Amino acid sequence: MYSLEQIQSVLIALFQRYSLDYFFLSSSVALLNDGIEKPGLGAVLLEQLPGDVNRAQGASYLGIVLE
Repeated sequence: MYSLEQIQSVLIALFQRYSLDYFFLSSSVALLNDGIEKPGLGAVLLEQLPGDVNRAQGASYLGIVLE
């Protein structure tokens, strides 16, 4: 689960980084942990929720809800 405040901060970070362009939903736990995952929703989630790799992994689920 994500709080409304967390979702808002993620959306703001996404807009600042990508504006209206497309971005990846990638969120491989191993790659996020190593800091080598493709930039996108998963990486932004990890930036906004530092150290919470499990919730960053939920990027593909959150992305569907947000879409």
